Amino acid sequence: MVRTSGSQPGNTGPTPVGATFNMKRFFLFFALFLFSLFVSKSDIFAAEQKLQQVSEGQINEAVARTVPLRFLPTNPFYSLVTLKETLNRFFQPSSAKRAEFDEILSQKRLKEAYMLLKDGNTAEAGNSLVRYTGRLEEMDDNLDKARSQNQDVMVLVSEIANDFKDQEILLAAIANKEANNPGIQNELQRAIGAFDNSITVINKVSPGLKNRFKILPPQEASQSVIPAPSEEPDYLPPSSTNTPRKIIY
Repeated sequence: MVRTSGSQPGNTGPTPVGATFNMKRFFLFFALFLFSLFVSKSDIFAAEQKLQQVSEGQINEAVARTVPLRFLPTNPFYSLVTLKETLNRFFQPSSAKRAEFDEILSQKRLKEAYMLLKDGNTAEAGNSLVRYTGRLEEMDDNLDKARSQNQDVMVLVSEIANDFKDQEILLAAIANKEANNPGIQNELQRAIGAFDNSITVINKVSPGLKNRFKILPPQEASQSVIPAPSEEPDYLPPSSTNTPRKIIY
């Protein structure tokens, strides 16, 4: 009879206590990692936005001062309005005039986004924010072209700065509403970034204008939202009425 020593083949014996602990710790860290992937950024975004507040009075005044809307994008006749806008813009006689037209259209797009979000139409509000961002970018390009062509844009820039105070309020209002419905956070952050960039553009024409706004610097725009605008109107002359500068239907 042959006698063997040691454990039988296939029998590894009990798992060491240290190995079991390490395995449990590995699975715990792995579970935490997976959980972090599913944590919604919108929750963090919303938490930040809850700190930003604008009063109903500020919002109502900003809505009243911005360009009136005939139709919202949900209306079947909205496409006719945008077609007319496109034609009107095409016939603007100079880069400065196109920049002015683009800024007025940006008011409409932002106001549309606010009204749509107020009605609970998040998808269309996001689309309006995308159009708003594009319109500001067009305005920036035309302002740069106007300056390169030695066109006088000082008065225009003052008017834009006045209008931007209302846009700042509406952006803050949208951010507050979006905190409870974070479906358009990407569109909103891009809109805020475009707004901030436009402030940089007009500040090149009239240095110091950017100090009138609470928007964050461009390199930080994608990480946060705008703080609430100050209570004081802080408008440049000659703005003294509660009516829009121009009406475009």
